[in-house]
Order: sequence, then C-alpha cells, then structure tokens
Amino acid sequence: APYLPSPPNSRFEPLKREVFAARQAEIHAVLLDMAMPLLRGDEVYRELRRLRPDVHVVLTSGFSDPSLGAGLSGPFTFLAKPWTPQELLAALREALAQK
Repeated sequence: APYLPSPPNSRFEPLKREVFAARQAEIHAVLLDMAMPLLRGDEVYRELRRLRPDVHVVLTSGFSDPSLGAGLSGPFTFLAKPWTPQELLAALREALAQK
C-alpha cells in the first residue's frame, strides 16, 4: 500500500478528523510527532484512539525520554529523532505488526 502523507498544520482540525474518519479503512498507520506548534502530540494521539482504537501509531520526537509515552493507552512504536528512512520503515513495520 502506498504511503499517503498528510501535511502538518497547527491544529488537528475538525476537517482532519473527518478525513481520518472517512478514509480510515485506507489508513493503516499514523506517524505522529509529539512536539507540534499549538498542539501536543499526546492530544492528537488520544483523538486518534478515540476515533479508531486499533490504529497503528509511530510516535516520533527529538526528546528521547522513555516516559514520553507514559499515560497513553494502546500500543505504539516510538522512534527517536533524528531517524533514517530505513529506521522509519522498520518502525512502521513494527507498528503494523502489533495487534
């Protein structure tokens, strides 16, 4: 399946929720930066889980603190920045292999 990136913006707008909800059968994994302008990655993560609890998520951050994902429910893969394309593909494969 092709990778369909969604351009980042400053808010997880209702339109993004609608697009995710409408196309969720086509979305197998989400790459989510934990540090975004005006919105925390954990907020987006929780919204994604609310919309689709089984979505596979790769969290990425320039902070390598192991407690970064503390308090987040559901499985996810963590990928510390900077990463290579090969590391990203490996993280996506790991995320997709999770139940």
